[in-house]
Amino acid sequence: MERNETLIAENGARRIFSFEKKDPEGIWNTCYRGRELMRTREGEVLEAPSDPLFASEDKAREWLQTAAPLG
Repeated sequence: MERNETLIAENGARRIFSFEKKDPEGIWNTCYRGRELMRTREGEVLEAPSDPLFASEDKAREWLQTAAPLG
């Protein structure tokens, strides 16, 4: 179960969201998810199929800085 997804940063085609995920003991933990956009040959912008997860905001921001421009 997840809740409170919030966009916290973006760079080019990449975005980072924080969200809370409930563990088996019922405790809500903050996690970070990366999302990347891509452009098809037809020019349509879609979300890439992979959503990397990060245990810390620092790791998520490190991934964000390697973003290529959406083109």
